[in-house]
Amino acid sequence: MEIDQVFFFKIVLSLIVLGLVWAYYFFGKRRLARWILIAAFVPSVFFSAWGFYNFDSPVDKTGYWDLYHYYLNAKYFEELGYFNLYQASIITDQEGENRFKKLDKIRDLKTQQHTGYFLEFHEYKKLKNNFSPERWEAFQNDVDFFFQHLSPKVLTDRGYNATPPWNKTGSLITNALPLENPSTIPILISLDCILFAGMVLLIFHAFGLLGVFLFLILWGLSPLVMSPLQGGFLRLGWIAALVASCGFFKLKQYTTSGALLACATMLQVFPIVFLGGLVFQEIWNFCKTKKVSPRARKFLLGFLITAAVLFFYGSLDRSNNFDFSRWLEFFEKIVVHSQTSSNQRSGLAYLIPAEVAMLRPIFAILIVAWFAIVARRLSHDKLIPISFVLLPVFVAPASYYFSVIAIFALAFADLSKRKNVICISLILLAFILQAFKTIQENAYHNSNTSYHWSALVFLFGLGILTIFSARWKNKSGRLSSD
Repeated sequence: MEIDQVFFFKIVLSLIVLGLVWAYYFFGKRRLARWILIAAFVPSVFFSAWGFYNFDSPVDKTGYWDLYHYYLNAKYFEELGYFNLYQASIITDQEGENRFKKLDKIRDLKTQQHTGYFLEFHEYKKLKNNFSPERWEAFQNDVDFFFQHLSPKVLTDRGYNATPPWNKTGSLITNALPLENPSTIPILISLDCILFAGMVLLIFHAFGLLGVFLFLILWGLSPLVMSPLQGGFLRLGWIAALVASCGFFKLKQYTTSGALLACATMLQVFPIVFLGGLVFQEIWNFCKTKKVSPRARKFLLGFLITAAVLFFYGSLDRSNNFDFSRWLEFFEKIVVHSQTSSNQRSGLAYLIPAEVAMLRPIFAILIVAWFAIVARRLSHDKLIPISFVLLPVFVAPASYYFSVIAIFALAFADLSKRKNVICISLILLAFILQAFKTIQENAYHNSNTSYHWSALVFLFGLGILTIFSARWKNKSGRLSSD
């Protein structure tokens, strides 16, 4: 199936799910009708997964592009650091098949700028001195393996951005699984599958069958190009930890929930914004009672202890010696990475052009203030998921990371409440509009696509805040608890 057809398929499926959500709201009170409608969600779950992976495409679903960065750089991090993967790959190529000779430019990961292949990188042959002879030979063989599946264009990517704790874990795994073993790639890819399956089981335990169905549907219907999250190596660890944090919070296991949110934060950094709902609600409560609730104390205790442990863990080198410079190099890489514009990112920074950049902090303050007011009376199960509204305000990650919008299924899984149904409808409408715009422009990575998605995410966030700012009556005539 062509990519345009996949997007059109997602539009149709989104409309079907939209109808099912409203049907559940109107008829779900009747037991028989409720189970019939829940059963009707099952095909939508299946087809959303089919649309996510585009199963009938002949394209190999193994994410070699992503694995090249995250396998090689993790395995040889002691020799490469965050900046030298591409240069070292060129050296191995010059000593071998010279397949890069027609490549006119690569990305300098130190500056994130494209630079000439021949003019700039011959001096980096000294990198070879960082390797022992045995490690260099292994690196050569591993690079050759990946370029049997990749074009040299991979050297124009933005490189390896894993946090030190992820890097330490990835290094242990990759050094234990050589590519000479034919089962290595399947094992690496299966790790995300295991994490995802465990996450789904926890959603079922905490939010029920409908919560599982809605999450999987929203995850699969995302109208963005999701290839970096397909067939990769431990790329879903942060989302699994974040969703698990929501689940344990719902189950009132606050220390565990805080620890898991710390894991998500230390794996990807930006999930720290999901603290927002709880923090703002606790500030309101503290102003009223002059006390910090036991819930908040347990949650923050789990968060801070886990973050400290993972900080230390990520600072350990291959010999398990403490090396704080790993964090300094990581932050240097992330600062340069975040300051470089990209047509694959979404957020406030891309919605408001540089010419009027002074408006960004104004909009950010207004949205955060509005969110803080709404958080004052949010119900227990919404505090973490609804903090997604803050994500595009503070950071502008690659658009595919906004797949985490599926976390709203955990906040709005109770389809007997009109506010929840409207919020789910807004998400589906945003999906439909983004998919339609993408098909119309026949472009999946251009600036217009990112701008359009940024606008939709912000409008959706404002819609959520508007809905929860008002006190509506539900079907029984009582005021909604949210």
